[in-house]
Amino acid sequence: MSLKQLFQLFILYSIVLTILLFLSFCYWENGDMNTVLFGTILYIPYVFLFSGVNLILIGLGLIKITKRPLVFLTAFFTSIILIIWLLLNSGQVTIRYWNLTPKEFVLLNIVFVVLNFLTVASLISRK
Repeated sequence: MSLKQLFQLFILYSIVLTILLFLSFCYWENGDMNTVLFGTILYIPYVFLFSGVNLILIGLGLIKITKRPLVFLTAFFTSIILIIWLLLNSGQVTIRYWNLTPKEFVLLNIVFVVLNFLTVASLISRK
């Protein structure tokens, strides 16, 4: 994975997660744009953190796992970490002051798995 690919994937993941964050704040704040924009800007560092950790896990997985069908297990690494986080915190995931609802948690995991699966598939096809 080249630095250019890594940067493009980081930007893609950051945009998708920012859109999800924005839509979640729109839902919870009933469209109050001042609060929605402030909340989205406030949580942008966490979006970057999730995107970076996700790409690190994909990169490490692609380095360690080289066999064709098993390489797609790397798509689930981030979700496994999020599920462990959920189990260790008694079923409550809190990011700063925001407690993720079960619906938001499942949606976040689905988005990560789909994006990771597409990323791994595109990286494998380029080799």
